[in-house]
Amino acid sequence: MHRNVYKTVAGMAIVALMGLGLAACSEDTTTPDTNTPPAPELPVVTDGLVAYVALDGRVIESTGKVDSNAITKVGMTPTTDRNGAAGKAMYFDGVDDYASLPGLDTIQIWPFTWSMWVRADGAQ
Repeated sequence: MHRNVYKTVAGMAIVALMGLGLAACSEDTTTPDTNTPPAPELPVVTDGLVAYVALDGRVIESTGKVDSNAITKVGMTPTTDRNGAAGKAMYFDGVDDYASLPGLDTIQIWPFTWSMWVRADGAQ
């Protein structure tokens, strides 16, 4: 083949690939499947945990290492969670709401991990 033919074929291939890429970026107008079941709840791994409080509308410690009745709960109220389920999360006003678990102040554990979903609301 002649050198210019190679350039033309290569140029058409690049244009074709770019066209495929642009087509792949088009808006998805399909109707979402509303019959999809919710994702299964994952089990809570308690091995090595000092405490686990889901704040799922309640303030209950799930490992059994802390008496849930002894947890100090100040000001927080149940609210809608990130999936839109009413009463399945806790609202803290950012000023003076908190939960305090007894006995954890004497435990020396380093390093430690906090894990939570947070949605900032307003200027607080």
